[in-house]
Order: sequence, then C-alpha cells, then structure tokens
Amino acid sequence: MMAGGPVRAGHVFSGARIIDVAPTVLYLMGLPIPRDMDGTPLVDALEPDFVASRPPHHETNGGAAGKPAESPAETVFTEDEARLIEERLKSMGYIE
Repeated sequence: MMAGGPVRAGHVFSGARIIDVAPTVLYLMGLPIPRDMDGTPLVDALEPDFVASRPPHHETNGGAAGKPAESPAETVFTEDEARLIEERLKSMGYIE
C-alpha cells in the first residue's frame, strides 16, 4: 500500500481503514488535516524520526491551510449556488 520515503520497510498494517488514506496523504504532503475528516493518518507505518520531526497538524474551523474561517460568510454558498443545489436536490427527490 505504501513504499519509499519515510515509509517503514516491511511494516504490516493492523487496523488500517480506507478512511485513513486521505488524512495520511494530506499529512505526507505537509498539509493540515481537517478536524472533521474521518480517519487518522497512518503514522505507525512511517519512520518514527519523520513523525517526530513533523507531527500531524489539524486545521481548525474548516479554514484553508489551517487558518480559521474569519466569518460565517466564508463558508456559505452564493444565492446562485444555493438555488442550483436546491434544484438538483428536488430533481433527485430529496426535497419537495
């Protein structure tokens, strides 16, 4: 599943889940992991020195690159986007 770089050679995964892949990839790319993301980075599969030198970083409040959202308006859809979403949900029968 993983090889090269900081990955421990011959590591046998125990308890790894598919939902752990995305946070692991974000971690290896040096990006913050959203707090509301399911799963956890698979740091047991990595060299301890690598993990110690760069512990996983979780972003707060869903802000970009770990920066908290400054106002609720930053996370809200525009009127056109909201209308489009509503139309699509209606067409799929989710709302009337």
